[in-house]
Amino acid sequence: MTPREFLDQVVRPNVAALVAAYDDPRHAFNAIASIDALAGLMYEALRGRGDLTVAPLGGDDEYRNDLAARNEAFRIIRDTAKAQKHGVLTRGNPLVQKADDVSVRPLGWGEARWNEGRWGSPPQAVVETAGGPRVLEA
Repeated sequence: MTPREFLDQVVRPNVAALVAAYDDPRHAFNAIASIDALAGLMYEALRGRGDLTVAPLGGDDEYRNDLAARNEAFRIIRDTAKAQKHGVLTRGNPLVQKADDVSVRPLGWGEARWNEGRWGSPPQAVVETAGGPRVLEA
């Protein structure tokens, strides 16, 4: 499966399912895992084409690290996916440290970042990061 096919057939439907059922932890897990997996597929496709942007990288983990350094949203996804896979992250400086950091809960006044979360703060999939709670749907 190409990265484009994976994006269209797996990632987008998983993200759409999370948006539709923003309080379902299963949809949050699937969206996170599929976005993280897409990065691995993208790395392999680029490497297979001899793309010079990934040539110096030692593997898909380094590619994910490079993406995470450039984009905080992807860093949260990468760290959350790793925490969900391993239970607890003990190396480096992850924004998300353990699988339990993902929960479904309402956010109190001023707890969510501006433009994140749903109006009225219904229970929604949230990840606790080193910088405070983040709404996974966002």
